[in-house]
Amino acid sequence: MNTKEDIKLKNTVVITTVHGTWAKNAKWTKEYSSTMSQLKEEVPDAVIDQFNWSGNNRQTSRLHTADELAIHIDSVQRKHGSNVDHFLVSHSHGGNVALQRAKIAHLPIA
Repeated sequence: MNTKEDIKLKNTVVITTVHGTWAKNAKWTKEYSSTMSQLKEEVPDAVIDQFNWSGNNRQTSRLHTADELAIHIDSVQRKHGSNVDHFLVSHSHGGNVALQRAKIAHLPIA
């Protein structure tokens, strides 16, 4: 496994958090939560970005939100320029939103 010293970042790293069902403004998604603090220890220059959605437990809500997430990601990309490595960290149905977005855009999933 790479250590912090081994990682030489060429691009801006953005980590967007996507909460799950009924969890709008979930504590873990915030930049200074213990979860995000641990990620920042590993990738100190990472930008933490919080994506909020309704959290409604309906497939139609998740599909609509996948489109909103695409708009949000495009906005983040424009803000930080073309050299962005963008990661989504999600929980529960937030993961389904992220997967749906990746499926539509034919993006890699890790």
